Amino acid sequence: MAISYRDLFDVNLKYLDFIVTKTLVIHQYLHGIKSSGDSVESEVRELLRRVVPARFRVTHGYIVSASNAAEEPSVSPQVDVIIVDTLVPHSLWTVDDSQGVEIVPIEAVVAIIEVKRTLTEKALTEAALHLQKIRDRVGVEKYSNSGYLPGGVTIGAALTSPYRSNPLFGIFGIIGDPWLIDAPSERFKELVKSTDIEDKVPLELDMILSLDGTLVATADSGSSNYQPHHVRVTGEVYPVNESSARAGHAPRQALAFGLGFLLAYLDKSCGRMANIVGYFFNDHLMDEKKA
Repeated sequence: MAISYRDLFDVNLKYLDFIVTKTLVIHQYLHGIKSSGDSVESEVRELLRRVVPARFRVTHGYIVSASNAAEEPSVSPQVDVIIVDTLVPHSLWTVDDSQGVEIVPIEAVVAIIEVKRTLTEKALTEAALHLQKIRDRVGVEKYSNSGYLPGGVTIGAALTSPYRSNPLFGIFGIIGDPWLIDAPSERFKELVKSTDIEDKVPLELDMILSLDGTLVATADSGSSNYQPHHVRVTGEVYPVNESSARAGHAPRQALAFGLGFLLAYLDKSCGRMANIVGYFFNDHLMDEKKA
């Protein structure tokens, strides 16, 4: 009997079972909150490395943004998952070789993802606030009209279907809290709208995904502010519903839709030319008085 595509896809579900079990053991029996969190982040990064095209790379660490050589580059809070475009300068240096913590320029970033083991309302709020701090600290643009070619060459906004440089914002987890399965993409949008730091513009999140069977893609409506400026996903992406969860299809559906949504986004994304002068010939590196 010939093997089916579904059978091949389900190999990934076995890997998800491993991730859930491993993180549960660490969380419940080893009593190490930090160890549990580090394990979840590491496993999510490894999952993404299996599916992200070779042109992109999955890493973690800090995002930096340089305006010019006279001002010190801004540094983001630590980021659980950063996806960078390798066709442009995408890693300035590594801080911790053993942990793989990197310093990456904002120009190369195409996705910024926070990871929580369980996607409770509290955890989602914390993650959204953290993403907002990252965005505000390094000036992440979400709705730039500028168009690019692979390799970061600027071509303007007029050409048909150019690549864009507006990073995806996401929150990934292992387990979804029951309230997520009940419907709520509107409730989650209100949750995201309510998060605010010092009266700045609230974060516009693109997707949340729990590997046990919950997906909320807030960018599925072309008429709402949650539609990314540069991507139109073919077909509708909805939260995995309760009937699907009861039928046991939720993990497959969430994984397929979630990874499909991420890949569709990356397929329209591109890094930009890095400000090498601002990062490596910066006055704050050269002038001892600025130290």
